Amino acid sequence: MAIVVTTTNPGKLLLTIQQSIEDLIVETWEKDADSDFTPTQSDLKNRAWLRPRVDETALVLRLVGPEKSKIDAELYGAFHAQFVQLLLTHFSAQISGISVTPKISKDDNFNPA
Repeated sequence: MAIVVTTTNPGKLLLTIQQSIEDLIVETWEKDADSDFTPTQSDLKNRAWLRPRVDETALVLRLVGPEKSKIDAELYGAFHAQFVQLLLTHFSAQISGISVTPKISKDDNFNPA
């Protein structure tokens, strides 16, 4: 399960997102000490995180859950939908495509409910 953001410069996009959060231009997400993202919304905050990875042509964000926790489809959907909204609202000029994978992959780090 991932958000794959196609862009010509994924590293720059990640830095721009992080800086926008730090500068409070984006107030709906925060970045933790591991550079993972979690929503600031109280019912979602720290229930999971989106962990970024810079690939050659894409910024990939994978969902990471707390140890021994279960992540259900509703939580998965909420995290992915809200982050896609963030991307479209603030960074659409830097993005050529966004896709969201619907199934668990070998890179995921959580227990499905």
